[in-house]
Amino acid sequence: MTCEETLQTLHLPPVPSSVQTIVCQLYGHQPMTGKQLREATGLPRRTIYTALRKLRDLNLLQERQSLRDTRQTYFWIPAKDEPDGKGPSPLAATGSKPSAPLVA
Repeated sequence: MTCEETLQTLHLPPVPSSVQTIVCQLYGHQPMTGKQLREATGLPRRTIYTALRKLRDLNLLQERQSLRDTRQTYFWIPAKDEPDGKGPSPLAATGSKPSAPLVA
């Protein structure tokens, strides 16, 4: 899917090009950290986190702290065709496996 198709699929309101760039990096792909987004897009750190804040405000962004290093947060935008609507598992990006089942 191209970036333009992704933006049309999500029916985004008018947003800056930096937000569009982040959407195209995250939508339907593996979760990424802020550092990975900076490396992939070449955008400055402040611009990345401003765009992430905007996506959070639009309720598009999913995020979860890394299980290996809680200083890192993984961000993703779930693809609309995913059955659970949650997007790819953040564990897949870290290569981590839960050591025990989570109990509520």
